[in-house]
Amino acid sequence: AQVPFHFWLPQAMAAPTPASAFLHSATMVKLGVYLVARLAGAFELVPAYGVVLMGAGLLTAVVAAVNLLRSVAVKELLAHSTVASLGLLVLLAGVGGEAGMLALVLFLLAHALYKAALFFVAGGVISATGETRLDRLSGLGSALPLTAVAALVAGLSMAGLPPLFGFVAKEYLLESLLGSAGGWLAIVGTVLVSTVLVAAAYLVGVRPFRNWAAASAVRVEREAGGMAWPPLVLALAGVLLGVLAAWPAQGLIGAAASSLAGVPVIGGVSLW
Repeated sequence: AQVPFHFWLPQAMAAPTPASAFLHSATMVKLGVYLVARLAGAFELVPAYGVVLMGAGLLTAVVAAVNLLRSVAVKELLAHSTVASLGLLVLLAGVGGEAGMLALVLFLLAHALYKAALFFVAGGVISATGETRLDRLSGLGSALPLTAVAALVAGLSMAGLPPLFGFVAKEYLLESLLGSAGGWLAIVGTVLVSTVLVAAAYLVGVRPFRNWAAASAVRVEREAGGMAWPPLVLALAGVLLGVLAAWPAQGLIGAAASSLAGVPVIGGVSLW
């Protein structure tokens, strides 16, 4: 889903919510990123291979950030934010090395957790209200309290605030760029895209649920537990992994980063 092939992914948001969460956050879109990162070692001798990946990823992230700001529907906004995140992941694949691959794996997992949670939140909100436009959703917190908590926690992780796992991932993303070939251009572009993702986190995770005491602008059905608990579990997993960041880094994350980098990755991961 990199420019100029990015257009299909926002159009795929018409799928049912569980399929959207599966497609946009955890599996299908990540397979391409994983393949690019897995083959980076084999292509490292190709001239400018890493620079091309960094350029394509950064351009994709910036284009998606612009499209995100023009979005009017909940799932449309989340889809463009996914394209932006995929651009940052390809950028990290271009950075390569131990630092780049560790940051890639951290961001891949963090994004899977908070984006799947937010897609489930979007599905719960659309199911309860029948409304998809962001500007018509407000005052939902009192009617959908569990969904509101899941949206807030997942949104904060998307924004990259501590002590959530999204904060850890974005810290290592920026740290890996400090010594990369992209230099300040990559850092400035990443910071700008991350700023737009903060805005997206507010638009989806906070604004529809604020003003708990106020009545909703649309008719809201009673919150269904089956729709509220899955995003809450995913969001709380982001809190747990953020606080205990060193624990998964010694197992799954370290092993994945080592397989991508081609050498043992012994980088310490911690919240503070």
